[in-house]
Amino acid sequence: MTLQAVLDAIQAAGERQVCQIEAEASAQANDLMLQASAEARRLREDARRSALAPASRECLRIRQQAQFDALRLVTETREGLIETVLARARERLAEMRSDAGYPSLLSRLIEEALDDLSLSLEEHEGIVLEADPRDRVIVQRLLAELPPDVRISYPLTCWGGVIASSADGRIAVINTLEARLERAVPYLRRYLASQLASTAPETGTSQVAARARV
Repeated sequence: MTLQAVLDAIQAAGERQVCQIEAEASAQANDLMLQASAEARRLREDARRSALAPASRECLRIRQQAQFDALRLVTETREGLIETVLARARERLAEMRSDAGYPSLLSRLIEEALDDLSLSLEEHEGIVLEADPRDRVIVQRLLAELPPDVRISYPLTCWGGVIASSADGRIAVINTLEARLERAVPYLRRYLASQLASTAPETGTSQVAARARV
């Protein structure tokens, strides 16, 4: 082999080694680039999550506040409706004296008061029946139906009804329209609340909550 041939062989071998080294370096560089890209994506994702975390907490706070406000609004609205119904009931009862059926109602109120009082009285114990002076004419017409030992007076100022008490004042049965309504209010509130709840297929709470989730 001539010197030139040996030099050419050495050069060729060197070139092959250089290519091999370059290929290995390129592969390592590619691996490093892939690892760096993956790390960069991880860092960006971590940074994005960190940046969004306060916003996520704020969205949750806003949604919870919206649900709370909606629940409060529904409760206040229902309470307002209940108060409106009770106010109308008070207005209606305050006008009962002008109703054509009031004499019959007053007769029943007197009968109930006397019956309840009689359960706590001794036999032949005197009874005092107190009424509103505006009911004097009706009460006078009802005298024939009252027990003979009933003494009638007219000191009341009320929507209607009477107070029946023992002669010594130990026992009294208050059967005025105001007292009847006052005793009925707790039951009316529960009844009206259950009616409002059962007739509302979708409450304001769920509607606002749905909007908050959008």
